[in-house]
Amino acid sequence: MLLHQHQVDALHLPLIGFNKGDEYNAVPLRLSQLKPGDIVFAVSQQAVSYANNSLKAQQIQWPQNVTYLAIGESTARKLQDATQCTVVYPKDREISEHLLELAQLQDVSNKQVLILRGNGGRNLVAAELRQQGASVSFCECYKRCPIEYSSQYLRDFWRNKAIETIVITSAEMLRLLHQLIIKQQYEALFDCELVTVSERIASLARDLGWKRIKIADNADNQSLLSALI
Repeated sequence: MLLHQHQVDALHLPLIGFNKGDEYNAVPLRLSQLKPGDIVFAVSQQAVSYANNSLKAQQIQWPQNVTYLAIGESTARKLQDATQCTVVYPKDREISEHLLELAQLQDVSNKQVLILRGNGGRNLVAAELRQQGASVSFCECYKRCPIEYSSQYLRDFWRNKAIETIVITSAEMLRLLHQLIIKQQYEALFDCELVTVSERIASLARDLGWKRIKIADNADNQSLLSALI
């Protein structure tokens, strides 16, 4: 919608769907095991939504005596609405390296850190915090599932829409798109400009075959819009 408001033709091709994770029902128990001053980190808006739904289903409130962190502003707003607590997030870029620079993570010795996530992700955060003496655990409250498309649908989508630019915001989605391109033998998409949100994803894109790559200043909608126009 934001792109259309700025007269940019845009199409939406979701590559990932979401379902309850293997630890969806365990969210209340995992949160109840935290002590005052421990840390809860939400990696995405989906993590907040599924965790909140699990708590509501069991009529349990979010703890009020822990520190809440989020990877970015949108996730922080959603977590703050759910918990009614202050949520801290990196103001510069929505990446693990900037999250680790937050004041709340500079002294984590003997603290528990619970990471609300999907099936995988944010291992860098966990490894770094463990090195600093924190006890880090994950709670898989949601699961990412690749969306299947018919070969005919993808051929029609890619060949008839005159696609010039592709926006990808995660390494997982980039790998899924690459698999689709190879499977459908539509290598022309490697000639499209690829807009992404980190040097890590850009480096992966180069390895996979893209040559024209632009990195947005951040992963939020406004930063992506600025990169596109």
